[in-house]
Amino acid sequence: MVFRTLRNKTKGIIILIVIAFVVTLVYVGGPGIFGRGGEPSYVAKVNKQTISYAEFNDAFLNNLRLYEMIQGSLSGSEAYDVRFQTLQQLINQKLMLQQVKKHRIKVSKVDIDAELQSLKEGFESEAEFQLRLRENNMTERQLRAHIRDNLAIRALQEKMSQVEITEEDIKMAYEQVRASHILFRVQDGDWDAAKSRAETVLAEIKGGKSLAELAKQYSDDTGTKDKGGDLDFFSRDSGFVKEFTEAAFALKVGEVSEPVKTDFGYHIIQVTDRKEAVGPEFEAEKEAIRERLIEEKGAERFEVWFNEVRTAARIEVTDPSLRAQQFVLNNQLPQAVSQYQEAIAREPRNPYLRLALGKVYQQLDDIDSAIKEYEQAVGMGANDPEFHLYLGLAYREKDRDVEAAEQFRRASELDPMDFQLHFVLLQLFTSMGLEEDAKVEENKLIAIQQFMEEQRKAYEKRLEEEAELERKLAEAEAQGK
Repeated sequence: MVFRTLRNKTKGIIILIVIAFVVTLVYVGGPGIFGRGGEPSYVAKVNKQTISYAEFNDAFLNNLRLYEMIQGSLSGSEAYDVRFQTLQQLINQKLMLQQVKKHRIKVSKVDIDAELQSLKEGFESEAEFQLRLRENNMTERQLRAHIRDNLAIRALQEKMSQVEITEEDIKMAYEQVRASHILFRVQDGDWDAAKSRAETVLAEIKGGKSLAELAKQYSDDTGTKDKGGDLDFFSRDSGFVKEFTEAAFALKVGEVSEPVKTDFGYHIIQVTDRKEAVGPEFEAEKEAIRERLIEEKGAERFEVWFNEVRTAARIEVTDPSLRAQQFVLNNQLPQAVSQYQEAIAREPRNPYLRLALGKVYQQLDDIDSAIKEYEQAVGMGANDPEFHLYLGLAYREKDRDVEAAEQFRRASELDPMDFQLHFVLLQLFTSMGLEEDAKVEENKLIAIQQFMEEQRKAYEKRLEEEAELERKLAEAEAQGK
């Protein structure tokens, strides 16, 4: 039944989430992260503590299963991304557990038992729980170890996230201003001209003209000019650039600023209203604001601390393709090329390494080299539409539109149900003036939408039938009593 199927999938995910790592911070990194050498028996070393290939592969497969349970099947290149993310998770976990030991954080058997019991309550029986463990190739002892590590890391995160929130912090977070502005964008890099325009309009405002009316006439902010430049209420953390926010909050109601320089140009700002941190409304929101600030500032403090820990760590990665992905993340593209070439020398028949290297060449504007790699990928994995799509895009950059169109058509044939792919192909064929091909993609998109709608209706009908059946069973059970 549908309900049983959904419950079973959810329970599988629960086990996988417990196995997964609670630390998924993005690596910022320092120099000297990548080691070199022969063929070691580990995929990485973190402060002398190794990550074995067996440990890495188990975690990678678990992550793949988790992703596929949640969002469906992954493409080959997406799986490579998961592989890299898995390594980052493992490195972070090793570092965190090392810090757990350093800070002498202990997890009691009572806490582990309670967490395990809470997990078991999500299953209908002990037998079903044990079945799910076996499906994930785990024993209860191994699961307890994962729970212990997760609880320890959670305790460390709480310890290193502690912040003090003052009354002034709460007041500043609560306060808001309502402001209007006129933006004068910089044209052709001439900042002086933008400032001069701002000063001319400011003189008109000082002469008695309305900022709102002048905004409609002069502002380069198309989103607000028709509203007289009105930005409505905003707080200090609303996302406006620092210079603008500081200038606005320094103004009294009705006051107009001098020209304020930001990355967008020059602004004239007028505050039209303020929301001060006083009165019953503020008092009613204080605790909620305090909790939000503790969470936000605590997360910031923890991230800063952990990045310092990771930057200071000695981390050696032995797999060249994983090293290459890190270099791409750090925008060290020539180094990424070198590592992908080393990886290809080890696995010459791996088309996904060719695809990844081609993408790096494209970032380096070496389109000819990118095309060679994409052609190799297509030759090795002709049934993957992603290879054909990237090869076609590279051909287009060299004005080889006939060949590009052939690759796009091949990609379209290989995956008739990928909505995103066909949407991209529709845009490409339209931009190339290939109306017949564009019409084919449009029809495929319509067919996919119709299929998805039919699936949705069928699913809702099954849910209704399940609900009706469960209702009848409940009634029968009640009558039997």
